[in-house]
Amino acid sequence: TVTESNMAITMALQGGIGIIHSNMSIKEQADQVHAVKKFKNGFITDPVCLSPNHTVEDVFRIKAELGFSSFPITDSGKMGGTLVGIISNRDTAFLEDPTIQIKEFM
Repeated sequence: TVTESNMAITMALQGGIGIIHSNMSIKEQADQVHAVKKFKNGFITDPVCLSPNHTVEDVFRIKAELGFSSFPITDSGKMGGTLVGIISNRDTAFLEDPTIQIKEFM
């Protein structure tokens, strides 16, 4: 079935296959393929991590670039650091100051 990343992931989890369609730019196609390849058996094996020192602005920027809506927060901001929290859309939806650091409201 010709699809985008979310449906391709869902289909793969059910044993099917999804083909990323060509009705988008080459970069958008590559981004869709990248999103599917990052997803493995229900887990993202190399998540984008943030640190408590990142700002809400950073969250919005990375979300816009990569399409993720939740991020693990580690002490170092890197995979392998100690998990100190998770930030999602619900955490940032009503914040008015995008310069606030994650640690200030987490």
